[in-house]
Amino acid sequence: MNPKTGAILAMVNYPDFDPNSFTDVYEMERVDYITYPNPAFDLLGYPLFIEDTASGTINITVDERSLTLREATQPEIENFAITKYKYKNGFGV
Repeated sequence: MNPKTGAILAMVNYPDFDPNSFTDVYEMERVDYITYPNPAFDLLGYPLFIEDTASGTINITVDERSLTLREATQPEIENFAITKYKYKNGFGV
């Protein structure tokens, strides 16, 4: 917006959001290594989560399984043996 005239110069809506399906932002999916061969690089900036029943704070259903997740640390993101999850919309809530 131009502060002197109030004219709109540009408008952006990011990330995409559909107000008719507001609960979709909570949907998660498993990170597929075929689509993301190097999650540390391919998903840079996206929050990634791992299963952790002891200290996890996010209770969610993924692929009809109830999981307790927490945010992954950088060494965990780089470890291919650990199953990772991400928000379907990429950004979450």
